[in-house]
Amino acid sequence: MGQFCREIKLRFAVRGEEVDRSKKIEEHILIGTPGKLLDWGIKFRLFDMKKISVFVLDEADVMIATQGHHDQCIRIHKMLNPHCQMLFFSATYGKEVMDFARLIVADPTIIRLMREEESLENIKQYYVKCKNEEGKYNAIQNIYGCISVGQAIIFCHTKRTAAWLAAKMTSDGHSVAVLTGDLTVVQRLDVLDRFRSGLEKVLITTNILSRGIDIEQVTIVVNFDLPVDLDGMADCETYLHRIGRTGRFEPSALTRNSPIFGVKAESGKIGKEINRSSSGAESGSREMPKEKENISLLKFFSLTGNLDEAWDVQSE
Repeated sequence: MGQFCREIKLRFAVRGEEVDRSKKIEEHILIGTPGKLLDWGIKFRLFDMKKISVFVLDEADVMIATQGHHDQCIRIHKMLNPHCQMLFFSATYGKEVMDFARLIVADPTIIRLMREEESLENIKQYYVKCKNEEGKYNAIQNIYGCISVGQAIIFCHTKRTAAWLAAKMTSDGHSVAVLTGDLTVVQRLDVLDRFRSGLEKVLITTNILSRGIDIEQVTIVVNFDLPVDLDGMADCETYLHRIGRTGRFEPSALTRNSPIFGVKAESGKIGKEINRSSSGAESGSREMPKEKENISLLKFFSLTGNLDEAWDVQSE
């Protein structure tokens, strides 16, 4: 925005961003986290909350569903002018989140996609049935051995798994970067800049990167671990956000825009639940083309469509 509207001044309100408490904030737009904005607006009184004309919640489902952000957003909402325009954005909304949003915004105008339209049609989805972590790592190695991969984003459930996988891939000669919650904001930006410039070809991360990052060179997304919520249930919304990291720039092709996930046998029910939620991308169960069948460990099927039938097929 700042590139095209030079007269508009913006300011980040995130962790690590310091501000002179003796001066009022004069920027037109504040972009940041609810906690930091509360500190600046209420605790330090660096700007007048009543003068905010537009309040935007990006990734609103997380902001509302996460307890800490939920409470902070409520506090901010109570301090705003009654005529302040409220805008909520997210690629995914659950019923509970929608019900709560309607409590905050009276008589809202809602623009949303049908459930089956939430997945991009040019994203082909496949799964690989694996027995353990080593099996999933072997699957990744086989993927690199049979298709052309530009840059890849690999999602793991924990920082520990991400570190283990990064060490394994680095030892096998891959150029790997790791981005987890342990990094500072500056360190995260540095990792992303290096990845965008192509200095690393593989970015291993956790859910911290499942939303809002679009990198044109990414041709494959791998869910090394399927996303689950705090109760261990399938997190279908996060899955849709993860696979959305690709498929936005190029037309459909076999070796491009093909999110693939490996899954342990005992986690099949999670995969089935995610399939039911994301079945709008492409219909029909699909094997990889014949020229890919030399991969003895793997058998690929489209995630969408007749997954119940495909799911029970054992690896050869």
